[in-house]
Order: sequence, then C-alpha cells, then structure tokens
Amino acid sequence: MKYKMICLDMDGTLLTTDKRISEKNKEYLRKIKDKGVIVAVCTGRLLISAKYFANLIGEKVDVIASNGAMVIDKDEKEIYESHLGYENGKYALEIMKKNNIYPHFYSRDTVYTEKMAYSSIFYQKYNESTEDERFKVKFNMVKNWDEILKVNENEIMKTVGMSEDVDLIRKIRSQLSENPNIEVVYSHKKNFEVMKKGVSKGNSIGILAAHYGISRDEIVAFGDSNNDVSMLEYAGLSVAMGNGTEEIKENADFITLSNDENGVAHGIEKIFL
Repeated sequence: MKYKMICLDMDGTLLTTDKRISEKNKEYLRKIKDKGVIVAVCTGRLLISAKYFANLIGEKVDVIASNGAMVIDKDEKEIYESHLGYENGKYALEIMKKNNIYPHFYSRDTVYTEKMAYSSIFYQKYNESTEDERFKVKFNMVKNWDEILKVNENEIMKTVGMSEDVDLIRKIRSQLSENPNIEVVYSHKKNFEVMKKGVSKGNSIGILAAHYGISRDEIVAFGDSNNDVSMLEYAGLSVAMGNGTEEIKENADFITLSNDENGVAHGIEKIFL
C-alpha cells in the first residue's frame, strides 16, 4: 500500500455537525488500521478533547492538538510540545483587549477565560456530552491575565480571539500576522488562533512522520478550513471535505463528500480500499 499514514482534522471533517464520529467513519478507519495504516487526529482542540475523540476511533491513535503545538504518538509518548510564551501571549492579549475581541488561552486540558462565552461555552457543552471524567476540560476564570500568562508560560499553547465583527477579526488577523514571533490561522470567519512561530498542523505531521520513518508522499490528509492548509500542503495526497472552504478545495488533490455524508469514509474507500 502506497500510503502509510492518514491525518484527519476533527471539527468539520471527522466529526459531524452535531460533533459525533459516524459509525461508518469509525468502521473505515478501523479497516485501514487493521491494514497497518497509522491514524492521526490533527485538530485545533485542546489535547484532552482530542484524546477523547481519538479514543472513540479505537486504541492506538496518534494525536496532534492545538494546531500542532502538541504531538503524542499512539503509545502516549510525547514527541513534541510548543508553548506560546509570555511575551507572545501578552502581545496578542493587548491587541485583543484594545479591539474588544474576546480572548481564550488553552493549555493541554484547561481553558483560561474571563467568562463563559464563545469557546468556553463550546467546551462546556462538550463536557456535558462527555461522560468519561478523564477527558473533561477544566476552566480557569481569569481575574489577572498578566499573572496567568506568567505562571502558566510553560503550559499555554495557543490563544484564540473571537468576535461577531467579521471585518474587525480580519483586520486583527492581518495585524497579528506582522509579528515575526507568532503563527496566525483561523478555523472560521469569526476567529483567529495564535501559536508560537513555526507551529502548524503541517509542521507537526512532519514531526510525527519522522518519528515513524515515513516520507511525506506516504501521507494522506483530510481537512476543511484555513488551519488545515499547512497539513494539506505537507501531505503527499490532500483531501478537502465537501463542506470545506474554497481555499481548502483549491489546495486539495481530491474532494470528498461532506462531514455529514461520511466524507472521511468515502475518501478512505476511494484511496485505500
């Protein structure tokens, strides 16, 4: 078999709109795992949440979390970890505060937030649907951001800014991108995500591939949004979801069905089986 690894974005790709992994997607992923293909989930989510969904696929699934800031292999060995850093976090926070953009900061298992809004509500709902306590996200209600950023400098991996003002978000993305010390991507038009320079899904797929001695032309990647571009550019074969953005579709070798139509299973059938 030519391809030895499959890398899957989660929200909008592996997960349906109502945040489930369809039984058909699970079935086809297990089929290729049985043939020796390495399966990796590659997401912007916190590590703890990514591990929950990886666990639903089955044992021995690799995890890339926080847009590439954390890589853990199928045996739970930590391969790579990158932290946003105090100065980068402070810089992003100042811009967000100045523009009334709502901030969240993420570690492996904790959302740092001032109040329950946007991402924190998203993870609150995730917790309500997750019975296994091992995979529940923690919340730290912040009163002093400077203290949080200093004390957790070696824990925080990324920050996310959100607003209903799409034009303002676009403007701030552009401003942040001028900083040579950070990476800026987005998963939808109302947000931006900031990591330390060099962190991306594509970079971390390369790190995971090197760990297994796999070349990039032996990798298949599935994605649907801007923060998946680096992943699709790195992989030997790139697959865009039917519900993906035009940017993603333009970067893809193959377009599968949507996330609500078992698009991952459909792609696996075409490519692997």
